[in-house]
Amino acid sequence: MKLFIFLAVSPARFALIALLAAGCAKVPVGISTLSSGSTGALPSPVTVSQAAPLGLQITTTYDTTQDVVYQTFQETGTTICQTSTGTPVVNCTVAVPEGRLYFSSMSFSFTWLDTSCKLLTYAPYYYQGSSGAAFFPPWNLGSATPIVCNVSPLPVGCYSGAASGLGIPGFPIANALIFFPNATAPGDVQFKSLPLPSAYSNNRSSNRWTVNDATAGQRAAANAFPGQGGDAYVANTYRDYVFTCRDDWFDPVLYRINLFVRDIDSAAGNPVMDDFTTWKEF
Repeated sequence: MKLFIFLAVSPARFALIALLAAGCAKVPVGISTLSSGSTGALPSPVTVSQAAPLGLQITTTYDTTQDVVYQTFQETGTTICQTSTGTPVVNCTVAVPEGRLYFSSMSFSFTWLDTSCKLLTYAPYYYQGSSGAAFFPPWNLGSATPIVCNVSPLPVGCYSGAASGLGIPGFPIANALIFFPNATAPGDVQFKSLPLPSAYSNNRSSNRWTVNDATAGQRAAANAFPGQGGDAYVANTYRDYVFTCRDDWFDPVLYRINLFVRDIDSAAGNPVMDDFTTWKEF
């Protein structure tokens, strides 16, 4: 399988990589936000070692505030997801109350040891919303000009999901990031935190902006998402969040984190009210 790679080195020693292997919710109307003036602790590197070289933290922050909330991984019961020599490939899941998820930015903070993870690639979740000639998704409402999604190269507006909002230059041709080792300090501990703006601030109609809870059957079938104001899904265009360690030959090595984001519809004990749909409703 051929991979087409596009690199653009920056002072932070990361670059682009294109990995080319080939309730109905609505945007709330009349809601505005005001800053609370509150503060919170920003994510910091986790402890990594030869025995546990790759770690991940997920935090959310309500729009216009600085309240950083560390999310707990369901598999570990802690706020850290980490690979190890005993468990080199791990699945890690966070479940966030749906209102917090919709109105919050989400930060992906990861730490790695570059002797065990020479090249780190982060492929964020995304999907294609249309393959038509006149796409009017929720994030294009108010425009008289449709997004053209049937002529290559497709514009970013034909897509939704985290990869389309992380500012990856060249997306969707480039759909992942690569992080390089520190050549002047071999064995260095590397850390990066990437913030994704909220679904609300990006005029998304649902929590599908961050949530990747689609089943295999849903991924294989097109869906118009009735009542979603134009949001839709093109079959077999779904990609999950994946962090992969690679060697100098760009071959995958032992360590990989598969991340899954879910939303929680209502507090425990309350009647279930589904205000922001994801994939599970369809």
